[in-house]
Parts: sequence; C-alpha cells; structure tokens
Amino acid sequence: MSHRRLPLLVAITATAMMVSAPAHAASVKNFQVEYRAGQTYMTWDNLPGTGWSYHVYESPVRVSSPADIIYATEVGAVGDSSAVDQRLSSLLGELCTYRPDSAMAPVSASKGLYVHTSLRTRDVYYLVIADSVGANVTMDIEVGQSSLMWPVHEERALPRPVWQRTLTTPVSGDVYVLFTSGSNEWHAFPAMTPRGTRTLHFGLKRGEPGGGLLLHGHGRGGSFFSAMSGTGKPGEWVIAMDDYLPTDDVGDFYYGFTEAYDLGSTWNPAPRRGRVVDYTDRGVMFLLDWAEREIGHDRKRVYAMGGSMGGSFASFLAWHHPDRIAAAMAFIPKVCFGYTPDSYPNLRISFDRLWGTVNTNLPTTNGYGIFDWLDGRFMARTLYRHGASPVMGFVGRNDVVVGWPEKIAFFDAMQSNRMGGTWYWDSRAHYDPSNTTDWWPVQQNWQQLYRYSLDRSYPALSNCTADQDPGDGTTLTGDATGTINGAIDWDDDILDEPARYEITLRTRPLPTLSGTLEAPAIAHVDVTPRRLQEFLVTTRVGYHYDAYDQATHTLVASGDLQADSVAILTVPQVPVTPAGTRIILQPLTIAGVSPSQGTPRQPVIALSANPVRGRATVRFAWPGSGRVQVELFDAAGRRVRSVYDGAAQGAGELALATSDLAPGVYMLSARQGAAHGVERVVVVR
Repeated sequence: MSHRRLPLLVAITATAMMVSAPAHAASVKNFQVEYRAGQTYMTWDNLPGTGWSYHVYESPVRVSSPADIIYATEVGAVGDSSAVDQRLSSLLGELCTYRPDSAMAPVSASKGLYVHTSLRTRDVYYLVIADSVGANVTMDIEVGQSSLMWPVHEERALPRPVWQRTLTTPVSGDVYVLFTSGSNEWHAFPAMTPRGTRTLHFGLKRGEPGGGLLLHGHGRGGSFFSAMSGTGKPGEWVIAMDDYLPTDDVGDFYYGFTEAYDLGSTWNPAPRRGRVVDYTDRGVMFLLDWAEREIGHDRKRVYAMGGSMGGSFASFLAWHHPDRIAAAMAFIPKVCFGYTPDSYPNLRISFDRLWGTVNTNLPTTNGYGIFDWLDGRFMARTLYRHGASPVMGFVGRNDVVVGWPEKIAFFDAMQSNRMGGTWYWDSRAHYDPSNTTDWWPVQQNWQQLYRYSLDRSYPALSNCTADQDPGDGTTLTGDATGTINGAIDWDDDILDEPARYEITLRTRPLPTLSGTLEAPAIAHVDVTPRRLQEFLVTTRVGYHYDAYDQATHTLVASGDLQADSVAILTVPQVPVTPAGTRIILQPLTIAGVSPSQGTPRQPVIALSANPVRGRATVRFAWPGSGRVQVELFDAAGRRVRSVYDGAAQGAGELALATSDLAPGVYMLSARQGAAHGVERVVVVR
C-alpha cells in the first residue's frame, strides 16, 4: 500500500491558489466512510465519463482547503469502475458490483469504492481527489462532499470476508470476497498483494457444526466455480479458493509472486532479483483461520483437494502446512516446479515471470529458494524429521503439461525420506476425462481422505515389494498402470500409547477400469509410524517389534530397532498378507511384559526438535505416579534451570524455552524416584 504525496497534489494546490479561473472543476461528491471489522469502506459518486483516477488520502486533521493537503498521505488509488466486481462479472456474464457489507445491497456501478485496512486504533479523516490523464483539472475540496467533516474511529481488528451472494447456477454455494491490502505491518493480517488493494474471491458450501472442512483448488485458467464441490461426506464444509491474476500468467499456483510483480500490467518481465512473497498462500491460511473462528468445523479434519494447478495446491498445502492439513488428494498435479527439462515450455515462461528463473532461484519469505520450496523432492527431505501430511496422488504417463519424468524423481525422494502417502499412475494425458482413466474406480472415492485426522497416527509406507515399476520417465519403460503403496491397507484400530504402538496392515485388491488387481498373497514393506500422538520415540532407548499373522496368530517377524539420529523409527520389510499382520512396537526397557505392565521402567524423553531454536516441546513417559523433577544442565554439569517439579501420571508434555540460553550442548534430566532419564539437547540461535 503506497503512502506518498503525488506531484498531482502540488499542481492542484498551486493551481487552486492562482487568481485565474480553472479550465474546469472536477469535485467528487457524496463521499461516505464507514468502519467495520478492521476495515474502512469508502464510497463516492463517480464523475461523468471515463478515464478518471480517484486518490484516497488520510489525514490526522480535517482537510478543508488545498493548503491542508500537506497533512495528508495517500493510502491508495482506484479507477473509475472500482465498485464493479470484474471477476464475478466475467464469470457470470452480467454486471456485478461489490457489497461492502453482507447486510447491505450491492454498491451502484456509478459509485466508487475503496477499502482500507486499519492497522491501529485511531481517529482519522479521509478525502478523495480525482484526476484524469491529459485533462487540465483543478479541485475544489468540499468538506462533507469530498472530504470528511468528522473523523472516523478505527480499531485494529481482524478483517472478515464479506458475503456477496448465494448462487444456484451455474454452481450452488455462497460467494465471499476478502478485501486485502499491501500492508505488511501486522502479522495477523499480512500483505496479500504487493501494493494497493486486491480482492480474493472464494466460494463456501455450508456444512454442519463438527463436520470436516475441504479446501478445494481449481485448475489454471479456471475459477473457484469449478471447485465448489466436496467429497459428499455428510456435514462437510467446502472452501473453494479462487486463484486468479489479471495478467498473462492467469494464476500463481496458489503461492504468490515477487514484490515487483505488477498486477496492473498484462505482461511482466522475469525478475532477476528480489523476493518471492507467499501472497496467495497467506490468503488461503487467513481463510482457514477465519473458518476456525467462524464456522465450527472439526479442526482435526481439514483436507485439501484439486486437479492440475489445484492438485499442486493440494499437495503443497499438505507439505507446507502439515500441522493444519490432515491429508490431501491431488489429480494430475505438478509437484517439482524446479524440474528441468520442461515438458511444456510455455508453463516455464509463466513461472519465470512470476518467480524468476530456476538458475536464479530467488528467495521466498521463509528463506528457501522458490524452486526448492515448490519442489516435492526438497519437501520430502525437509519434512523427513517431522513428517508430511499424506497425499493421495493420481498422475499420467502421457501428461506432457505438468510432466511425467518429474514424478519419477519425486517418487525416489518420497520413498527414501519415508514421506508416506499413496500415488497412482496410468496412461492418462493431462486433459483426459477422469472417468475414462484406469484408476477412476479408486480416484472417485474422495471420502478416503477422512481416514486421516490430525489427532490420529498413520503409517508412512516405503519400499513395498508389491509396487509396480514406474520406469525411467519415458513411456517406453515401466508398467502402464501402477501404484506406490496402494496395495497396502491398514485398520483404523491403531494403538498409540506412550510405551506401546500397534497397527494392523493387510494387502488389498485394487479396482481399475481394465480389471481388478488382486491383493498380493504376500508383500514386504517398511513401516514408519507418523503423526504419533503418545508413543515416544527417542535416540536414547532401543525398541523391539513383533509382527503376528492375523489368520494363524503366529509370529512372522521380530527384531530390535534403534531410532535414527533425528528420532525416526522404521520397522523394515514387514511381511503383509490379505489376512493382516499386527505390528507391536515397544521400548526395549519394557519388551516382553504384558500390556497391563506396559509402562517404562525409566523416564522416556522425546523432543519435538533437536537442535532447539528458541523453543521446543518435550514429551515424557513416566514410570508411574508421584513427584517428578525435570532439570536442565550445561556441559559442565551446572544446573541451568528447573523446568518442572511436581506430580505426574503416565505421559506428560512440557515447553522448553531456550531463547535466553547461550548456544551449546545441554543435558535434560528427568527423574522420578530412583528412575532417571537423560536427553542431550543442542541449543542453536
């Protein structure tokens, strides 16, 4: 959002003070201002004709004459059709104007509209001044007409999306608009556009309190209209986010663009420097925050889905925000934006204009290069420690738009980093109707998303012997139809306790249009428990697993395990049959005891992050009830602080703050009576 005084104002002031009469006067009339929910809505009567620009100014004092303009600062400018909702008008084929308030009628097309986001609590005056390129214009400032007589009282508060209308055709649902700004001064409502204002449209299909929430993305060049549908799950809410740019690039794949990108120009050059800002992703996450405050859905059951560009939206939303998204389903997505050579060069040209070239790899707002942050291979490596939200993806070997070779590279990274999820491929091309593709019988089961929840563990599978061969990225190699992890299913009765983890896996048949792939008689697969709720995994304790065949109740595999350096535990090559295999995992300190005795003999400690940068969550499993002491010692054995001293029962959780500590190695001691556990903690800045 610009804060400046234009040279126009100097000319206006000087001209207004001249004795000679102006060529013609152009005074704005009926300037109305109203504050609501963190934003100030301003309307006025447009001047006759076209080609006008309307400049909105704020001032700490009333602006009664041109001389008072020295106190004013421009906050934004709009053209002469600012009340017209250009996006909705083009989608519906009729003139649509904005509602500044859900309870109000749409603004007349003859009005001007500007929405300013309040950043602080204050009383402020506003005025609007019009100019026209090539016209000899002077301005009479008229208090009560173009300038406020009395200040408006503003407060810094979270803006709310504004309901615009309910549609029954061509789609059904409610249409909302979020008026955003270019201000970056408030973390709760960050900039969602480089400058000025921008309106973000989305559709809402209403569900029931406690129902799940689906974030649905559309394809490039489409609109949120095509995403206003859900999985069919009873009670489900759907937010269909619009990704639209009024430029040759059409959309930004639900992420953002550089700070220099000009939304007012149809064509932008490829930037060589600068920063890529997640403007659109911020909008998506703000709407998710709004939904959590307003609609009452189940926060543990939030999902993402979409096709093509919307498939990329679903995948990266799950990978970028695994703490908010339970699972995603992606159809024909691009998952490695940095992958070259390109199968569709015209798409690369658009990426270059939005984000710069692959070789430049401009930084994003989080510090990563844009073609790292938008690359599934990089995300697999980055998320190895904490785990990704699982994605069910459907891709095509003949897809020359988003590309098939990139999927081979992604599959390799997905497997080696225990990413989990399930991927399916067949011979589809990018624009083939989904119901004609081989995996349609599996793909159409959208409600399979609901087996995942943020408060429930799931198995990340890898290196399954029942996987088909995707080949080397050409259509001459590999299986025409295949899956990674699709042949393995699991039961929902997962036991996830502090010192015991159990899960049943089984092979399953898979229907395709060309016939059913029978369940393998036996398959071997690596199993990595992810999204653990209570089971503690630490590098300080060994683990033991037993695997039992569910048909014969016989032991088919067992062994001792050690978590790796970042406390990830994987059970290797478990034999799985259609009848099922039950895996039981326990710390070695209690292996062999009965379930009723399944508590650790010493405190078990697990950190949410290690090294620790500023703050971490520490989870404990205690031997029993009674007083416990948690203390932090430096490398010389000196006690730095007492973290906790009190009663505990079973599993516990504490916050460990390290921002005031010098970088280095510390020891976290957990003691309960004679039982004592220690964890090495590395503190970094």
